[in-house]
Amino acid sequence: MDGTEGGRSGNTWANDPAEAIGLDIMMEKHEAYLRRRALREEEQRRRKDAAQARATVASEQEEALRDDVAISNDPVPDVVDRPSTPIDAPPTDKAQPDFVRESVSAPEDQDRNATRKARRRQRLALAAAAESAHDGPEPQPQIEDVQIVPEPKVLTLQAQDRIAEDVAVNPVEAPLDTPVLPEQDVETPIVFAPTVWDQMRSVALDANHLSRNKVITANRHDPAHVAFDVLRTRLLAALRENGWKRVAITSPTKNCGKTFVAANLAISLARQADCKTVLMDLDLRNPSLAKVLGVSDSGKMADFLTGDVSAVEHFRVPGTNALNLHQNIAFGLNDRTEGYAAELLLGPDTGTVLAQMEQDFDPDVVLYDLPPALYHDDVIAFRPHFDGVLLVVGGGVTKPKEIREVKRRLGENTPLLGVVMNKAEGLSIADYSY
Repeated sequence: MDGTEGGRSGNTWANDPAEAIGLDIMMEKHEAYLRRRALREEEQRRRKDAAQARATVASEQEEALRDDVAISNDPVPDVVDRPSTPIDAPPTDKAQPDFVRESVSAPEDQDRNATRKARRRQRLALAAAAESAHDGPEPQPQIEDVQIVPEPKVLTLQAQDRIAEDVAVNPVEAPLDTPVLPEQDVETPIVFAPTVWDQMRSVALDANHLSRNKVITANRHDPAHVAFDVLRTRLLAALRENGWKRVAITSPTKNCGKTFVAANLAISLARQADCKTVLMDLDLRNPSLAKVLGVSDSGKMADFLTGDVSAVEHFRVPGTNALNLHQNIAFGLNDRTEGYAAELLLGPDTGTVLAQMEQDFDPDVVLYDLPPALYHDDVIAFRPHFDGVLLVVGGGVTKPKEIREVKRRLGENTPLLGVVMNKAEGLSIADYSY
């Protein structure tokens, strides 16, 4: 196998729907994280303000208690002392101690005590007003996983008055601010929405049937499958280097084995886990891929090319099988011949449905099994829809002048990705060479 690479620029790749959804989910998670962080910062600021208010209240309470203690220890009481001698005790002329004499505080002492009490109550009222400014409605978080720890409540004004009047010393300490624990972000797994690959119907692939139809890359028992693995690797390198993905597989004449090469190459590509492959039977005058793969009721390719049937309805993916083939290959098959194949391939609907298929499937490689290039004008009609050509020639069948004629018809601007020398028409698979 040898080939040359063309110089035409690659086509535009479609965006991956699953990747777009994963990106949207990641952006939503990032925005949720920013909202949670803003809520935490607001909560910390509010707690800090509340702590300052509680500290102010405690300071005022302590000062008020000191004033109250000073009043209670004043040497001149503001009440009449109870006499130490019983009322019915006989009078005596002995002098009584100073601390049991009935006495009334001087007017200036009464004024001083009244001033202290008024000043203390004024400070408590101001502290309570400052506290109520921070006791507004709690902001409700908009995210379910954000929890706000309730703030410890400060004593009411009545409770503060009771403490100020009943407690002699021991000032009330401000409650410690509840620490805000850092929130642990739980990584939510990204779940992608089902793609069109999940919606396509599956087909059963039988290993024995594939072997009988010379699909040697399916069970990989024949050593010749290595040749297709080499072809796969070289083809992928050429496509990725040029940004291409659409490959036409044709031959100069019939009986060169182009369908044999297309089926084996597609199965070999499907074994690449990161390579999504589409194989389409566009040999509308003589469709044979469905028979080679053992798929019945494959539908009409014409219905898909005219837009009567969607890609999801027409294409098939492998079902459960023992061949280690996954659902990263889609088969577009055909079970009806078309007399106006060139007109169908040249029609405007064909380009539209193929572009929509590439957008929906986002394949890495699309293989088109086309009819022989020197028969009719089907390949020339389909030229706008492929990036390069794999030309399959049959040993002992194809003549050199036929290869030159194919290159002339396709034109110099059509990249020739490679020439596959196939001796598939021999009696033994072991005689195949490439």
